[in-house]
Amino acid sequence: MKETNEFDVLLKVVEVIEKKITLQHTSLSSENKETIQIGIAKIDLIINKSEINIGDKIKIEKSQIGAVGSNSQAMHNTFNQQINDLPENYDYERLSEQLLLLRNKLALDANSLEHYKALGEIANAEEASQKKDGKGVIKHVMTAGKWVFDKAQEIGVDIVTELIKKQMGL
Repeated sequence: MKETNEFDVLLKVVEVIEKKITLQHTSLSSENKETIQIGIAKIDLIINKSEINIGDKIKIEKSQIGAVGSNSQAMHNTFNQQINDLPENYDYERLSEQLLLLRNKLALDANSLEHYKALGEIANAEEASQKKDGKGVIKHVMTAGKWVFDKAQEIGVDIVTELIKKQMGL
């Protein structure tokens, strides 16, 4: 004899409910009919392992959140938005040129382990820019540090300076 599990019990309950509804269908009010139809739909969704939403459906990805849901409030918060990619139409050629100028300046001025690490990050950012890899550019520019930002300002590479400024929240 087959062992009964929770799913079999649930199916039997649904079967009984459907039979009762069918027998009483003519004497139900429209409100009750609607409630029963919603219940059947919910049970059907559960059985088919589909999704069921009651109220708001909220999907949040890669975003800063202050408050979520109906009647939510967020007060006295400060958000620093960071760009995780560059637009497709970004001027990568000009960015690459400026990163090359910056890399050369950094190579001349580097005198510590941290400086050489930052120089490597700018070289990686330059390579990413040549490949039009905006995420890669940002990743490497963000880790380059304040010394790189100061040198970028010093030599007047405006695109790189603004990019670092935005990413570092300066």
